[in-house]
Amino acid sequence: MVIGITGKIGAGKSTVTNLIALYGWKVVDADEIGKSVVTHNPKLLKKLADEFGEDIIINKSILRR
Repeated sequence: MVIGITGKIGAGKSTVTNLIALYGWKVVDADEIGKSVVTHNPKLLKKLADEFGEDIIINKSILRR
């Protein structure tokens, strides 16, 4: 079974995923994977900024949420 957790900032997504992990379910955090990919690949970050504008970048390493 695959369950997707979505919601606005402060909606409790982290709380729910932490509880799920406590019960032994595997949690895959797509936000963390995406940040890691961009942080470790400056060329990709540049391409994203070229495509979507410099305003998507905070501290030159992560995308705005």
